[in-house]
Amino acid sequence: MMKLRVVPDTNLFIGARFNPRSSSARILDLCLKGSFRALLSTKVKAEVRSMLGRVGCEGEFKSKVRRLLKEAEEVEVREELPLLMEDPDDNKLLNCALWGKADYLITNDRHLLKFKEYLGVKIRRPSDFLKEWGQAGKGTGSPPNR
Repeated sequence: MMKLRVVPDTNLFIGARFNPRSSSARILDLCLKGSFRALLSTKVKAEVRSMLGRVGCEGEFKSKVRRLLKEAEEVEVREELPLLMEDPDDNKLLNCALWGKADYLITNDRHLLKFKEYLGVKIRRPSDFLKEWGQAGKGTGSPPNR
């Protein structure tokens, strides 16, 4: 069975940095354990590094982030799709999700969450994603019903 393909928004890394018991931290840990396949483009990786550089990232968390950035599937965004987002920064996440054929974009961003789904990519809050995945997959790595 194929692993669920997810794009974690930068705000998950920030949430995990400040609350290691958060849903955001749990999702990043599950990606590292291989429960999901994290998808990141060069632009998304650069944003993660930049934001964590501003808020400070050290110790065990820093090594986790480095490992996740290294192990994530690199998505090649061959062409920036002209998406009509209120926040132009959201375009890089949606382009990553669309070009990477993601099942989910996981975010806390209200501009993205209002869509619920965009061109076949489900958009969920970290806690809602974990509920969906846990109920449908019983925590075994099985994808939610599509």
